[in-house]
Amino acid sequence: MKSERRRELKANALIWHLQGLPEKIKKYQSQISLVVIVIALAAVLIQYRIRSAQDRLAAAQNAVSLAADDLSQLRNMGDNVRQLEYVLLSGKGDPVLYVKQRDELYFDGVQHADDALQKGPDNQPLLKAHALLAKGDLNFEMANFPEMPGAATQPALRPSESKDDLLSAAADAYSQALQSYGDLPGIGVAARFGLAAVAENRGQWDEAQNQYQAITGGDAAQAYKDYAKQRLDILPQLQRSAAMDLGPSTQATTK
Repeated sequence: MKSERRRELKANALIWHLQGLPEKIKKYQSQISLVVIVIALAAVLIQYRIRSAQDRLAAAQNAVSLAADDLSQLRNMGDNVRQLEYVLLSGKGDPVLYVKQRDELYFDGVQHADDALQKGPDNQPLLKAHALLAKGDLNFEMANFPEMPGAATQPALRPSESKDDLLSAAADAYSQALQSYGDLPGIGVAARFGLAAVAENRGQWDEAQNQYQAITGGDAAQAYKDYAKQRLDILPQLQRSAAMDLGPSTQATTK
């Protein structure tokens, strides 16, 4: 009898609790709504961040690809300058338009490389490294672009930046790639080859030698070591040729 009474009391208590539930819900409705809204906003923010990171990565990858394409076209233009020399000098082509295309490829390529560096996520170091190498290569290629026919008398046919400034920009990009990402596969070797090439252009033979020796003494692939060794072997010859090109009077003034 007592057990039945206890069950009856429990049942009544449950009924009273359920009957009062709507009032409790009303009482805490604002707090419950706030929690639901916060959770929903958090979910939206997480999804936005994921999409944003994915979009930035895709944009950075595309920028690196565009920079590489600009570099390839710039190299092709440099290779074809001598072939186009007759056409340009014969009046059948417009050298100013040709130079405009050259400059656009250079500036667009550098801008794409900078975009990749800015938009590339920090967890994508290889992408940033390739952007720096592309930036260095673009500046180096522009610094060594063959002189356009008529550039001696037409300033409009010359690069807007001096060769020394272009080489400095190339060296800065290669140095940053080496310092920040030199431990990544292939990056350190590529950066050192770039720095060595800049040093050769500037006649800094000791610096070029140091870079090539770092490659031969490192853990680079054997093919890269062999090529660095070849460059080391011909450095004395390059130095002598450069000295002969300068001539005694020029050498005296540069000492």
